[in-house]
Order: sequence, then C-alpha cells, then structure tokens
Amino acid sequence: MSVREDEAVKETASLLPGLVREAELDQVVRLFRVVYAYPFMLAVFGLTTEYRSAHPGLFWFSTVAILVAMGMRIALFRRRKHLDAIGTRRLHWLFIANVGLVSGCTGLMFATDLWFYGFESWTFTILMLNVVGTSAGGTIALTPTIALLRTQIVL
Repeated sequence: MSVREDEAVKETASLLPGLVREAELDQVVRLFRVVYAYPFMLAVFGLTTEYRSAHPGLFWFSTVAILVAMGMRIALFRRRKHLDAIGTRRLHWLFIANVGLVSGCTGLMFATDLWFYGFESWTFTILMLNVVGTSAGGTIALTPTIALLRTQIVL
C-alpha cells in the first residue's frame, strides 16, 4: 500500500464514528416520525371491530406493549443529543427490540385475527389495512438499517 492510500484509509477511518453517529440520529428520527400512527390504528381497530371485546387479553396486551414501544421511541428522540452515552451496540439492540415488540404484537394480532375470523370479515379487513400501512411506512423508515427492516418483515 502506498503512502497516499494509507493516508486515505486513515482519513476514512477517522470519519467512521461521525458517520455512524449520524446514521443513529437519522434512525431515531425515522422511528419517531411514525409514533403517532400506531395509537391511531389501534384505536380504529379497537373501536370498529369486535376483537377488543371478544379477545380482551390479546388486544390489551398488544396495545400496552405497542404503547410502551412508542414511549421508548419518544424517549430516544428526546435524548437524541445524548446517544453517545448509550453506545452504538446497545442502541442497535434497542432499535431491534423496539421494532420487534411493535411488529411482534401486530403480527400476533394479525395471526389470531385470521385464526378467529378468517379472511372474509370486517375485523380482518381493518387489521389488514393496519398491517399494509405499517409495512409501507416501515419500508421507508427502516430501509437504512436492514436488520430493522428484516425484523419487521419477519414478524
């Protein structure tokens, strides 16, 4: 390796922590931007279908878990200037846990809804709209971090 190439590698390596921090900040903002959508969709689902009254345990467990995850997103957004204290690895796992919690609960509600009501019901239609909307929004919000996008898609 020539001296020039060695200097270029060192310069690039010195930029890497700043770029990683910028990517983390961007992901925090992207996760925060969709924080309003989930409570709205849960309210529509709970108020327009019989799922809430027929399966209150599943509905309220999922609702509380999703609201806790939205609280995590708000807290991360409010503390975004202090992300260095969390550390890159821990922050990455917080992102995965957050997306996993939301997507897992939504997936659980979708699977149980399909089991209980089948394809030809109002409940399935409303929840399908929820899943389609969150999938489309998630594709935009989670694309920069492929592990988060995969987590959402799988769950």
